[in-house]
Amino acid sequence: MRIKLLLMLSFSFLIFSCKKEEGEGGMATIKGNIWVRDWDKNFNLMMYEYPGLDEDVFIVYGNQNGYGDKVSTDLNGNFEFKYLRKGTYTIYSLSDTLQSSTVSNNQFPVAAKIQITDKKQVVDIGTIVVNR
Repeated sequence: MRIKLLLMLSFSFLIFSCKKEEGEGGMATIKGNIWVRDWDKNFNLMMYEYPGLDEDVFIVYGNQNGYGDKVSTDLNGNFEFKYLRKGTYTIYSLSDTLQSSTVSNNQFPVAAKIQITDKKQVVDIGTIVVNR
């Protein structure tokens, strides 16, 4: 009987002491908006500004390498990542830049780092501006 009790307590300790890492499986949400600034080819004159329709937005869970998920923006440039657990997240989209030998594909990430501290939290990161 004691062995059975000891095994049950040990198993319970393992289940409840494991820290869940950042990622899907929770009830929190991160949302925001992409705004596009359209420039001339030399990035000297801004031609247009508009909501980022069908722009890719990426999320990085904690300190992982690479992104964990990707969504596309709606007609108004809005995006959401749902069902997240507590933790640290990085949200980013790619913005164009002038050609440079240090930047591949002439794009760089425009990012926001977010901390979710409540399991049902909704974090609105506002607007991310990207250049085209």
